[in-house]
Amino acid sequence: MSTETNKEKAGAKAPATSSKVEETQNDNQGALDLSSKGDAPNVDSLTAQVSTLTAELDSKNSEIENLKKEHEAFKAKLKPEIEKIQAENNSLKDQVASLQAEGSKSTGKSKGQKSAPKFIVVSAFRGIQENDKVFDVDADVSHFDSERLATLIAKGLVKEVK
Repeated sequence: MSTETNKEKAGAKAPATSSKVEETQNDNQGALDLSSKGDAPNVDSLTAQVSTLTAELDSKNSEIENLKKEHEAFKAKLKPEIEKIQAENNSLKDQVASLQAEGSKSTGKSKGQKSAPKFIVVSAFRGIQENDKVFDVDADVSHFDSERLATLIAKGLVKEVK
């Protein structure tokens, strides 16, 4: 037997094959080719589009500026009319307030005051409807119709205040 040592590397006797990655890289190389062979017409086309869009943008910007000027002129034109209407509105508010003050003076009542109750509860009772509220002693029941008030007075539940 021989005592030779085998110092060959693994796969040294196997035939070399290209890997999957190398195959896909070679297939896509045509798509990645950045040579300027066919790009000149495309660049010219894109340059033309850019110049067209730039001109369109400039025209839109000038249109915006014109509309802003029109808007300012319109506001300036309407300002006197708006101020006139606001002055009339304030005048009308003052007239309404003075008429309300005159009205409260003539009746002797102010907004916050209520008239004195004409009919008050003497003995607590519940309303005639199911789940109706309870009317406690000294509650104002002047809002009841005259027929109901007469019935409650006859029963001694309500009295008339003079």
